[in-house]
Amino acid sequence: MNLENKRIAQAFNKSTALNGVKPTGNAKTSDLSTITNAAFLWAGIVCVAVIIISGLYYILASGDPGKIATAKNSLIYALVGLVVVILASAIVNFVLGVI
Repeated sequence: MNLENKRIAQAFNKSTALNGVKPTGNAKTSDLSTITNAAFLWAGIVCVAVIIISGLYYILASGDPGKIATAKNSLIYALVGLVVVILASAIVNFVLGVI
């Protein structure tokens, strides 16, 4: 009877400790995912800030071809950077999800 009580207690503890949810991944991938997502968030914020600043430079160029070209180039580079950040985030999250 004592052995049976231990088995019931162990089964009860296993089912209530996690509320029936199986853990996925481990702490290292969870921490790595948090760090990379934070880095991608900040990179995205920087890209959006550069896009806004480039737009302001374009507006304030006053028809000067050199300033307009500089503003257009920085806008293009910021948009390409934003696309790279989004794709990198998707790839990293996919890879960490597979692990």
